[in-house]
Amino acid sequence: MFQDKINQMYLQTPEVYQSALRKWYYVLNPKFSWKDRKKTLDTTEAFSTRFFGSEAPMKAYEAEFNESLIGPSIFEGIKQLPQGVSMFDAHKDECIRMYALIREYKPEVIVETGVYSGVSTLSILAALEANGSGRLYSIDYSEYLSDGTADIDQFTQRGYYRGRPSCAEEGTHIVPAGKEPGWIIPDHLRNRWELISGKPQLELPPLLARLEEIDFFHHDSSHAVSSMIFEFELAWQYLRPGGIMVSNHIGWNDAFETFVKEHSQDYGLMTWHYNPRGNYACPGSSGYIVKSANTPTNGNQASTQEGCIQSAVQVNNGESPAQSASD
Repeated sequence: MFQDKINQMYLQTPEVYQSALRKWYYVLNPKFSWKDRKKTLDTTEAFSTRFFGSEAPMKAYEAEFNESLIGPSIFEGIKQLPQGVSMFDAHKDECIRMYALIREYKPEVIVETGVYSGVSTLSILAALEANGSGRLYSIDYSEYLSDGTADIDQFTQRGYYRGRPSCAEEGTHIVPAGKEPGWIIPDHLRNRWELISGKPQLELPPLLARLEEIDFFHHDSSHAVSSMIFEFELAWQYLRPGGIMVSNHIGWNDAFETFVKEHSQDYGLMTWHYNPRGNYACPGSSGYIVKSANTPTNGNQASTQEGCIQSAVQVNNGESPAQSASD
């Protein structure tokens, strides 16, 4: 009730004063952090300027996203779930920014790891549909996590957790009973989509070899250090110069930071999530990397794949995300 009154007062405040009011709302509340809220705003501005020149085009794509079938498809899916079952796949801000990147730069070949119910996948496919061209190839392991056929230890499962706090809620890596990965995606968008079931460590090498070159890569499968580094290094070999790689949950560990420092590329935050009212252990974040024009594609492929396959073997032998990842 009190929060409703606060919201009503804010909406009645002249727009010219709302920005200052928002700041002091975070500054004066002892449970809130203006520093983290400011970082959210700064990240939005920096990302918009980097890829669109200003915030205006980014806001136009956001409006397009909000007016699309993405939201109604998600809410229709939520209505199909039993009471008490939640569906958490991806933050809205991440979906909006991937949608905007795809609409602006029009990649033709996109690869992602991690589908689950299909929120981010739906966002990508909707952008491709709006572009009128392009194809998405997705690798997803949630079917095996859900049906119990795989002998998976708790540490490996934790790498796939999604939701809160800080996107690590137990059980959020499992697709709802009776559903398949990407079940919320409308039929008319599926003609641009190929779904491959299995571990990225096993399925990504042959997929990339078949495609030969990709324009856009999205990581959102296991967030264990070994899994993230494996995917980054392998996808990088096939990402064309000027191509974009994005990753969710880069704050879980130092995999993303290590990778971008080793490759000295153009990178930054795509999103910085801060929800002071939610039960988050810490703010969440996602990042982007742009491959420079003078970086060769698929260089030293044989030796790189050998190293990636060795990394995959280490993961399959049970390297614990808990040993290398931190919230």
